[in-house]
Amino acid sequence: MAIEGVNPGLEGAQPGLDGVEPETEIAQQVLEGLGWTAAFAGAHAAHAAEGHRPARVVAEDRGSYQVLGSAGEQRASVTGRFRHETSDPAAFPAVGDWVAVETSPAGTTTIHAVMPRHSALIRQAAGRRTEAQVVG
Repeated sequence: MAIEGVNPGLEGAQPGLDGVEPETEIAQQVLEGLGWTAAFAGAHAAHAAEGHRPARVVAEDRGSYQVLGSAGEQRASVTGRFRHETSDPAAFPAVGDWVAVETSPAGTTTIHAVMPRHSALIRQAAGRRTEAQVVG
């Protein structure tokens, strides 16, 4: 998938063994091309200290997510802890959200947190349930 402002040469790039990519000018340009701002950087600072990288959710398919960041496009899922501790379906990642991700040495990418949203289109979920649904 080609996204304006993203260097296609980074697709498939792998982070270091510790799951943290070195801060580079190219990585910053990629993030900025996806809409990364100082506000998101501030919200992500605590996650960066834990070795998590920022990425943007570009697709969602039944609990599986496609994320795009400085390491390129990757398939990701939320951690078991996130799934267990999050009771509100609207708190799960939606397309357009910024998330904190970690890639294991085996290549599995997990989402640890969703950065605070600046805006969201929320509707009533279908069916008889009374819960919100974020529309990405």
